[in-house]
Amino acid sequence: MLILDLVSVCSNHAIIPILAVFVRTLVILHIVAPILLLVGLGINLFKLVKFKDVKEEQKLKKQISNQLIATVVIFLLPYIVNLLMWAISQGGLSVFDVADCWDSARKISFSSNSSYQQPESPNGNGTIVKISDADVEDGSSGVDPNKIYKDKEKERQNKRNNSSSNGSSDSSSNSSGNSFGNSSDNRSVESSYGVFLGLDHGDGINKLLKYKLVVIDLQEYSKEDVDKLHENGIKVYSYLNIGSVEKYRNYYNKFKDYYLGTYENWEDEKWVDVSKKSFQDYIINELEPSLRNKGADGYFIDNCDVYANFKKEKIYNGLKTILSSVHSHNLPILINGGDEFVSKAINEGTYNNLFDGVNQEEVFTLINFDNHTYRNQTSSETKYYKNYLKTVKSKNLMVYLLEYGASNSKEKEIAEYCKSNGFSYYNSKSYNLD
Repeated sequence: MLILDLVSVCSNHAIIPILAVFVRTLVILHIVAPILLLVGLGINLFKLVKFKDVKEEQKLKKQISNQLIATVVIFLLPYIVNLLMWAISQGGLSVFDVADCWDSARKISFSSNSSYQQPESPNGNGTIVKISDADVEDGSSGVDPNKIYKDKEKERQNKRNNSSSNGSSDSSSNSSGNSFGNSSDNRSVESSYGVFLGLDHGDGINKLLKYKLVVIDLQEYSKEDVDKLHENGIKVYSYLNIGSVEKYRNYYNKFKDYYLGTYENWEDEKWVDVSKKSFQDYIINELEPSLRNKGADGYFIDNCDVYANFKKEKIYNGLKTILSSVHSHNLPILINGGDEFVSKAINEGTYNNLFDGVNQEEVFTLINFDNHTYRNQTSSETKYYKNYLKTVKSKNLMVYLLEYGASNSKEKEIAEYCKSNGFSYYNSKSYNLD
């Protein structure tokens, strides 16, 4: 029911106190009031049949009519409110944003399940369940991983646009993690895999030379840059966002009519309706070929989570259309996140034509933006991801992990886990991936 989505929206906007009370009142009215009115309606209908007094009959008919109208109005009121919110916001708080907020919560409640199959309701797209303090390692409070990912992306984009400090000088720390930018340079296990989506192009190439496989955004690099990496025996996977569009992209305005809603806490990025043919054609016939011509060895596909946020078959099929075309060029494809999309593709047996592996963020670590620290992931989320990745591995798909600010002891745990499962990982010192 759309009214329940509004409850989650209230937790993410400045007018929390007013909206929270209003929405919860609507929830109660939406359920309780129609029941009470229907009971009264039944009583009046009984009286109408039993009593034959003309005046009493007219009075009862009027009451019945009013009760019917009130029942319908109260039942529809939440949907009317949602419609009004969408109409007056247009790019702010829309129906789609409401669904997004609903979507982002259920994954937390599901993560404690050991089975791999995910329910059909949203991405969470279901009831809002917060992780309790008891579920979190080292006494840290629960944080929604989806919100953290979007905050991380926002910080990354701010760095690109403003060339400002990433805040890593903040030296605050607590018992559950390292301060931003202060994770040890002497990592206990050196990884040959690196993700550098926020790397400064000026001196970034030299930083990549010690890796065997790097992920960069080739829209910001030249063919000569890629050639230099190839000369040093380095494979280059290009970042390719197919589920949303960032405002700084030169094609942002091209698809403004297809945007489904705004990324939570990030007004500069929009979820896009991937079922639209013109968007599919742009990715397939223009964007992907331009990256391939620069020498991309594979793709790091982002934001297949659009399916989790807007769970419709047309969205799922739109992603499949884009991925199957990109995959036809025989370049490896990693899906970053997108576990609900990946799960569905595996369940229906179409994954081999769509992707070759996954990159999963924050399996063992978590970024806490409240106090600018890294800390351990919740045990329930780690358990969920381990079960998920076990299923991915069983299909002979590649698995990569992307962690943030892991301490030496935590990185040893990550390295042992990856070694025992044949996975690769990258432990970034910065949430900006620079």
